[in-house]
Amino acid sequence: MDALGLGLLLLSLVVLAVVVVATISRFLFAISRTVELISPEYRQQFFPGFVWCLLIPVVGALMAVWMVWALTSSLRRQFEALGEGQAAGSFGLISGMGWACGQLTLTLVLCLDAFFNLSSLDDPVPQTITLTIFAIFTVAAIDWFIYWGIIVELKTLLESHSASGRISGLSQEEQDYGDGTGEREPENDSPAGTDN
Repeated sequence: MDALGLGLLLLSLVVLAVVVVATISRFLFAISRTVELISPEYRQQFFPGFVWCLLIPVVGALMAVWMVWALTSSLRRQFEALGEGQAAGSFGLISGMGWACGQLTLTLVLCLDAFFNLSSLDDPVPQTITLTIFAIFTVAAIDWFIYWGIIVELKTLLESHSASGRISGLSQEEQDYGDGTGEREPENDSPAGTDN
C-alpha cells in the first residue's frame, strides 16, 4: 500500500507540474503576443522574447516588476497614438504591480528563510511568517489572474486594430530585412466553403 500511495503522490506531483508549466507558458505567450502587436516605436525598449526571462529563478521576480511597468507604458503610448488613451484605464498597472510585487516579496521572504532559517525562531514568528506568505501568495495569485485577463483583453483590442491595418507590430527595418516578414496574403477568417 505504501508503494501505491507513493506512486499516486508522484503522479499527482507530475500532473501538477505539467499544469503549472502549461499555465505559466500560456500567460507568458499572451504577454509576448501583446508586445509583438505594439508598434516598435511605442515598446519602451521591450521586445517580445523578454517575457521568457521571467522564468529565471529570483531574477525573474525582479524583472517582472520592470516588465509590468514597461508593458503598461508601452500599451498606454500605443493606445494614445490610436486615439484611445482612456480605453483601458490603468492598462493593468494596478493588478500587474500587485502580482509582480507580491511575487518579489515572496521570493525575498523565501530567500531570507533559506539563509537565516527563520523557522527556528521563537514560536509566534514562524506562524506569522507562514500566514504572511500565505496572504501574499493569495493576493499575488488573484492579481495575476486579473492581470492576465486584462492583458488578453488588450491583446484582442490590438489584434482588431492590427487586422484593420491601423497598427503594424513591425518596424520599417523589420519589414525590410526581417526573416519571414515579406509580403503576406491576408488570412481568411470566413468559414470553409464561403467566399468574401
